Amino acid sequence: MKLGFCGGIEQASLIKSWGFDYLEPALAPIAGLSEPDFAVVLNEYEKCGIPCLVCNGFLPRSVQIVGLNVDNAANERYVRGALARASRLGAATVVFGSSGSRSIPAGFPAGLAWTQLTAFAAMAAPIAAAYGITLAFEPLNAIECNFINRAGEAWLLVQAVQQDHFKVLADYYHMMVEREDLAVLGFIGQDLCHVHTATLQGRKIPGFRDRLNQENLIGALQNAGYTGNLSIEAGSWLDLNAEACESLAMFRQLIAKAASAGC
Repeated sequence: MKLGFCGGIEQASLIKSWGFDYLEPALAPIAGLSEPDFAVVLNEYEKCGIPCLVCNGFLPRSVQIVGLNVDNAANERYVRGALARASRLGAATVVFGSSGSRSIPAGFPAGLAWTQLTAFAAMAAPIAAAYGITLAFEPLNAIECNFINRAGEAWLLVQAVQQDHFKVLADYYHMMVEREDLAVLGFIGQDLCHVHTATLQGRKIPGFRDRLNQENLIGALQNAGYTGNLSIEAGSWLDLNAEACESLAMFRQLIAKAASAGC
C-alpha cells in the first residue's frame, strides 16, 4: 500500500522530504490555469521527483452537475481539459467529491438529481478511461453535502453507472462522522479504488494518539483485499513537518503489522 499526502503542487518537495510515496493535489485550480502558466507549474513540479498518483478536487463550484443550471456541453469541455491536465501530471486516479457541484438545490427533486449525476459520471468515466484514469467517487458527510453521504450509497451509484473507470473512494473521517461501519469496505470489495484518512476529532493528521482508530481502518482494508493507495487528507495541524513524519511512521508500522498478521 502506497502512502500519500494531500497538498498543493508547491508542496511537492516538502512532501517528498517527509518520505511519502506520492503527492495528491487538487485538480480544479490546476485545470483553471492558462496553458503557459500550467507549463511553468508542470516544469517546476517535475524537478521535485515525487509522483502525483492521485488528484482530488475534481470539479470547481462553477461546474454544476445537479440542479436547474446544468450545462452539459460546458461540463464535458471542462472534464476533457481537467483530465488531460491530470494525465500530464501522471495521475491514475482523480477523486470526485466536489460537494459544491453535486449538492441538491433546495426543492429540487432527488430522483432527478440522481439521474443527472449518473449521466455526468457516465459521460466522464470513458474520458477518464482514455487517459488511463479512474474516477473515485467520494461520499461526503451530511454536514458538507446533502447527496450521497455514505460509502454504501456511493457503491450503489457505481453500480448504476456501470463504467470500469468509475469506482468508490472511502474516507475514514466521513465514514466516522456518518457512523458507517468499516465492514462495508469488504462489501464494496474491488469497487474500492482509493482511501483518505484523518482523525475524527478535528480532522487532523493521524498520529500515534490515533493509532487504534487507524489500525481499525488498516485492518478493514486488509479484510477487503484492498491493495491501493492511502492518502492523509487533513485540514488542521500545529507542527506540519513533525506531524506528517509521525503519521507516515505510524502507518508504515500498521501496514507492516497487518501484512505480518495476514501471512
